[in-house]
Amino acid sequence: MTATRDIASGSLSATDNEIPVPPIATWMLDAERGEVGEVVGYVVARVRLRHPRSGGEWEADARCLWPATSAEELRARVAARNHRTRL
Repeated sequence: MTATRDIASGSLSATDNEIPVPPIATWMLDAERGEVGEVVGYVVARVRLRHPRSGGEWEADARCLWPATSAEELRARVAARNHRTRL
């Protein structure tokens, strides 16, 4: 069973008829923006993502998120590491 977030109450539950919530620190593809980001938090039915290169954050609709492929995740991790070394 997948952990989910009830939109109305904002509470976590484990039913199959609600929006899945990706775990913190996972890499997800935001289908609306076409960008990969690291999950850093939640705001009701929205998921907070951090951009790997700029470090900027944005909120995405949980229904528009897909797990990043291995290649997308590797690219994002390398970009994030490169960004941190330049600071």
